[in-house]
Amino acid sequence: MGHGSHWESVTGSAEDAIKEWIPTVIQKGTMVGESTFLFDDGEYPPRLEKCFGIVYPGDSMRFLALISTNSLSDPKSNFLFSAFPFPHDGPVNSIEIDSVEDWCNPIEGIVEGTTKGGASVSFFDPFYFLNKSRYRNGDSADFIITALAYRLQPCEQQEIQIDGGPLLEEERKRVLEQNPDADVTEIKSVSVSLEEACWLMSTDVKDDFEFRGIPESVEPLKVGGVKFYKVTMVLIRPDDIDFRVAVYASEAILGGFVPRVGQSIEGFLWLQGRLAALDQ
Repeated sequence: MGHGSHWESVTGSAEDAIKEWIPTVIQKGTMVGESTFLFDDGEYPPRLEKCFGIVYPGDSMRFLALISTNSLSDPKSNFLFSAFPFPHDGPVNSIEIDSVEDWCNPIEGIVEGTTKGGASVSFFDPFYFLNKSRYRNGDSADFIITALAYRLQPCEQQEIQIDGGPLLEEERKRVLEQNPDADVTEIKSVSVSLEEACWLMSTDVKDDFEFRGIPESVEPLKVGGVKFYKVTMVLIRPDDIDFRVAVYASEAILGGFVPRVGQSIEGFLWLQGRLAALDQ
């Protein structure tokens, strides 16, 4: 999804972001770094441009505006290149970098990697405009992993029914051991509980995922008049090495639901990650 959907997940309306939120970020925010890049849109001759990052406010939930200027070749041009929500505080996960790629322009991008447990993940780096040159395929690094929820709700399904395969045969075997005269052909299915399940399932968009997990902590916070819940939970558990994510959900997408510790939840999220070693 694009940043319009990301802003709607915060404010309920992309129009509100353009009228109120983005101007506030630019006017009241703090500069967090700059970089130069070659911009070639195919319409004009390639040109060297400079990108400034502005963050607002200095809280757990932040917003980042990228201001581009081709002042290195023409000092009269400045424009808003991009702006998006930036969940800041989250768990640290060790990831081996498999590849990086530009998202839809040369200053925004996605990191693809492998967790210590061997799971594949891909995420949007909000500081790609600063970090792009630091990434090397095969290197391992610690990343702060956060997410913005498009949807977050109680889990609707708590069990599944299996009507074939080895699990059903084991159930029939167990029943026969308890009662040799039992007619196990009457056992058509076996239930499997999903109460402890967690997952992060990929979609057609590399940094968007379906998820399910059990909150370990729930922290309410308020930014710019909007209430959020920071929900920290395990979303991948390969080889007993947990991959934790802090998922930020606004009241705009919760519909009155308040997540609780220990309650199974599910939804749809935008995954972000940035280098933990840098002060960003």
